[in-house]
Amino acid sequence: MNMRFLFLLFLSLVLTSATYGEEREHSSIHKIELAKKQLLANLAPLLPGALTETGMGSEEASAFCKERQFRHILVEGGVAQTEYNYQQAQEILSSLPQQCRNEFMRLTYQWAGPSSLWRDEIAQKLGLTQEQRDKVQTVYLDFEEQLAPVNRADFRYDMSHEEKLQYDRRTQEIEHKRDNALLAILSQSQFDAWKVLIGKPSKALQEFRDYCARYN
Repeated sequence: MNMRFLFLLFLSLVLTSATYGEEREHSSIHKIELAKKQLLANLAPLLPGALTETGMGSEEASAFCKERQFRHILVEGGVAQTEYNYQQAQEILSSLPQQCRNEFMRLTYQWAGPSSLWRDEIAQKLGLTQEQRDKVQTVYLDFEEQLAPVNRADFRYDMSHEEKLQYDRRTQEIEHKRDNALLAILSQSQFDAWKVLIGKPSKALQEFRDYCARYN
């Protein structure tokens, strides 16, 4: 085997490794971008009661919800669904009056919980350092992996009612651990600012949670 052949073989392996590394990096970045869009698409549910809490009149709130209640559809493919949900969320926010939008975002932070710490505007308002931001992203993504059905040994498409209840309880346990891990990243002053930011618990959102727990 001559030296020229060995050199070409070595060069080929180096280039292949570099290309594979770039593809993995691109894939990782794309995965993070999609996860971020999933979070940003997770708005508080459009409920007339919730919108009236933002300062919108009751008739206007009902009309707003009715106009948009059929826009949440299933799109083929996980990536396409994420992009669609993100687009719809942006349209909803842009349609809300400014004052109502600000209050609706407060409800959204309540609805999503400490996961909202990954949102840029929250990180800025709480004064998170870059190190804290990196930790928030790592915790969020790690727990998204744990929550993904494909990574759950307790997930099956043909689950019985009791198995579904157990699956939901386990999901809540994982989410509780995630939320505690995220809040642990904050300093005491940042935690206090977070509590002020999300404000008084929404009655409409709590009633909706109770309804979902009872009938889902």
